[in-house]
This record gives sequence, structure tokens and C-alpha cells, in this order.
Amino acid sequence: MARNTAAAGLEVFAFDIAGTAERAPEGARAAGAPLGLDRPRPPDWGGTPSGPGAIGISALVFGSPVWAQCDPGTRRQREDALSTARRGNLPYGIEPGIVGRIPDELFAGLEERIRELHVLRPGRRARDFVFYALLWLVGAVVVVAEMRAGDALWLVLGTVLAALGLNGFVLLVHEGMHGTLLASGRATRAVSVLLSCTHLLSFTAYQVLHIRHHKHVGTAGDPDHYENYVARKSTLWLMHGARLAAASFLYLVAIPALAWRGGSRAVRRRLLEEYAVLAALAIPVALWIPGDVLLRTWLVPMLLVAAITQVRAFAQHTLTDPSEPLLAARSMRPLPAVSYLMLHENYHLEHHLLPRVPSYNLPELGRLLEPRLPRRVVGSSYLALVARFLWAARTMDETPVVIREREPELASPEQVRPGLITRELIAHEQVIRKRDAAPGG
Repeated sequence: MARNTAAAGLEVFAFDIAGTAERAPEGARAAGAPLGLDRPRPPDWGGTPSGPGAIGISALVFGSPVWAQCDPGTRRQREDALSTARRGNLPYGIEPGIVGRIPDELFAGLEERIRELHVLRPGRRARDFVFYALLWLVGAVVVVAEMRAGDALWLVLGTVLAALGLNGFVLLVHEGMHGTLLASGRATRAVSVLLSCTHLLSFTAYQVLHIRHHKHVGTAGDPDHYENYVARKSTLWLMHGARLAAASFLYLVAIPALAWRGGSRAVRRRLLEEYAVLAALAIPVALWIPGDVLLRTWLVPMLLVAAITQVRAFAQHTLTDPSEPLLAARSMRPLPAVSYLMLHENYHLEHHLLPRVPSYNLPELGRLLEPRLPRRVVGSSYLALVARFLWAARTMDETPVVIREREPELASPEQVRPGLITRELIAHEQVIRKRDAAPGG
């Protein structure tokens, strides 16, 4: 399949979550079906896909449009594509994930460093697992202890700690969706499925819709683009408000329902497998752990997790400008401690630009790209953003909040860490090639 991008249109392959390697049918390309994981059309293709498959939670409420295949299809082979396919002048390791034309100068001179930022570091990821697990465990112990002592302050503190730990599990699942959790595809799925059980959701169902969002952000195929479902402005603003107030609860029903409705046999099989795992774990937990303990150490903290998730998701794309790629996602710059607790998902524009960069490298990616962005939608406070939204809702003002403009500048040599194209980087790229080519991932 060694054909260049201009001649072969990047030899489109689809990612099969069932794990078989075969070429996507030509008809699927013509129909604009969502092919590939985190690999949209390269810049020189132009345009954006506009297939008929807009999906989302509102489809259950306002009526679902015709479903185009939403599951990622069949696993694409990458060995030859990795060396021959280009995104403009960008080498392997740089995978622009946002819809639209990304100017080459945005990454000029940073190619080698960005390759390095794609390297998965098991020790660094292990630290995330330990940190969030300890947060939840310490919080749960404090809550159980204070259930008997009756100290309300410590009870609140324990609940917050437990919620932050559980929220970390949600964020780690997101890493699993993009293949940045672990080097092994099988281990990534297994761990992601187990972590998804903590919030009662199928990993596969969420991945199907989330990858479609990345491929078609802000266009007709984006399940999170509410303009796909309603034309009336007042209804659109009600939907934004509903996302802020109750999206987490709607997703519990809507995501698996929509994934099942439009999914292939492989997707449906995996949904059944994952909910069987969830039941196998939930039933003994419900039988063996006292109800009041389960309520205080899991259910109440999960309500706080739901609120955090809703505000985070709201901030990412609400009141942005999807017609312009660099304004289609909002990055937030809160305090460093908040960013760490969010697994750096607040660097959301950077994540959409390069979705295969693991979360622990997003702050550095943000520092490298920020001087080069002529315009961006950015904020520093989640609460301030919600307040701005509520104020704009009075007149339904859709002006993006908040756009910052500057003259783009190239990074000076001292701003870019020296390239370290070492055996570690080469070994990482070989592992990713083998993982993505192997049946079953």
C-alpha cells in the first residue's frame, strides 16, 4: 500500500475495534463514512466531510438524523502509511486531528520535538494511575471513618477527594480512546473497560462517538455539534444549558443507545461484553458492600464527578467558532494544580490538533504552540466562563468567548528542547506500528 498521499488520498483505512486488518470499502469513502481513528483528511484534501450521520444525545429527544456508520469500522494498517503519508510537510508522529486546513508554519521547526512528545512513558502513566487511585482510596477511608464520627467538614473533604479520584478514572478512559493510555492495545482496552465500569458506561460506546467527534468537529458529522439537530436559536441555547446542567446523566442512556443503534456487529458484541463485565462486577459489589458505604464512597462522589464533567465538556466547545479550525476548541489555563487534576485535558485545542500526544505532554505542547497561534479561544477560569455564558444567554449572543489575538511568531532555538531522536523514540514508533497492525490490537 506504499502510495503517496496525493496519488492515493492517504490510502484510507478504518479502525476496527474488533481488531481485524482489512481495507475499508471504496463505497464507504464515497459515502463519507467515518473512517480512521484520529486521522482526518490531510490539509491538501480540502473541505470537510458532511456525511448524513450526525448523532448525539439530542437525537433521542429531537429525533435522530439518518445514521451514517459511526463505529470506526476496520483497523487500518499503518506501516507504509507511517513513512509515506504526510500532513502537508509534517512527518510521522504528528497527527493533526482538527477538521480544516492547519497551516504548515504552525509546526515548522518543531517536528522532531513533537515526534518525541508522542512517546508513551509507562512510568509517567503509572504515576497517574497511582495518584488517582490513592485520591479515591483516601477519600473513601475518610468518608467511612467520619460516617461514624459525624464530623461534617471531614465528610465533605473525603467526598471531594473520592470524587477527584473517580474523575481521574474518567479522564484516563479518554486517554484509552486515543491509544495514549498504554502501549499494548489489548491492555489499553482491558484497563479502559474496567475504569469505565466506575461510571457505568461502555468504553466502546463512548469511543465510537468520541472519535467521530474528533474527525468531524464542528461539522455535520460531529455528534457534539448541536446545530446539527436544531435550527431554532432558542432551542439551541436550551441544549447548551442542558449540557451544562445534566449532560452526564443523559449520556448514560444516550451513548450506548446510539452506539447500538448504528453500530456494526463487532460494536454490538463489544457493548454486550462490556456491560456483562459491568454486571459481573456490580452485582457482588452491591451485595457485599453495605448500601450506606456504597452511597457515600461512590454514588455521592460520582454526582460531583458529573458536575465537573459537565463544566469541563461545556468549556471545550460551547461558544467557539467551528468554522475556523483554530477557534473550534477552547483551551483553558487554570492554576497548575487544577490542570493536573484535570489530567491536562484543559489543553483542548492542543489535544484536537495532535490527539495522539499523551496528556502529560500537553502542557509542553501548549507552550510550544501558543506563540504561533494568531487567534485562539482561551479562558483561565471555568466559573468565569459559565458566568459569561449565562450573561450571553440573555440575548443569545453566539460571539465566541474569549478570543485572544496576537502576531504569530516562530519559536527561537532556545525555546525548543533539543531533539532526542534516540533508541527510546525509535522503539516507541516500532511498538505503535506493531500494535496497530496486529489483529486484536
